[in-house]
Amino acid sequence: MMGFVFRYSKVRILILLQCVSVAVFGQQGYVNSKACSGCHAKIYETYQKTGMARSFYSPQSSNTVEDYSPTKASFYHPASDTNFRMFQNDGKFYQRRWQLGFDGKETNVEQLQIDYVLGSGNHARTYLHRTSQGTLIQLPLGWYSANGGYWAMNPGYDSPRPPAQRLVAYECMFCHNAYPRIPAGYEASSSHPVYSSSLPEGIDCQRCHGPGSKHIQTAAAKGAKPDAIRTSIVNPGRLSTERQM
Repeated sequence: MMGFVFRYSKVRILILLQCVSVAVFGQQGYVNSKACSGCHAKIYETYQKTGMARSFYSPQSSNTVEDYSPTKASFYHPASDTNFRMFQNDGKFYQRRWQLGFDGKETNVEQLQIDYVLGSGNHARTYLHRTSQGTLIQLPLGWYSANGGYWAMNPGYDSPRPPAQRLVAYECMFCHNAYPRIPAGYEASSSHPVYSSSLPEGIDCQRCHGPGSKHIQTAAAKGAKPDAIRTSIVNPGRLSTERQM
């Protein structure tokens, strides 16, 4: 048993290191996964319904499952004596938090736009605000799907002194999204986590199959042979158990 745990831990550590490397340095050859739909339309369509494909996205009315009505989207956190309200305005989504001062008026007010939702909603959703510097901030209040859905504090925020801001690190982004682009000078995992102008939305086909650029080019080449097309992309089903892990 100890040997198994050691081997599993070693594999897991190697995977994590590889994951961080990919997330930070952005290996070449990755493409917009919509390009896969041309030849694999049915697979692409069904995959879009999975939790992985819906792991990270911009909030819209079409992908909202939470109840944003005033009576349902208000939350009070007793431990920190903080009020929260989720609301929509002109097609945009916001999270507002405040406390009441001795005079009964609002104080310590913070209202931030929700630029991205992290989590498919199968289990939970957390909300992110993107700053003008390109960083992503996790907002304190999250949504949980159990018991018909309810609002509650995100892990780490349920305390008398919740953090003022929590930046989304590269390691977090790797596990919950496809590979983002990172501006030059911020590549190291210990760097301030800054993301380039556009962010991918959802874990795509290339997480398991590897970069798709060579596969697309090979398949589009005149006279391409089936074996060449097949070997230009990773098929996890043809890997050994060890390689699959």
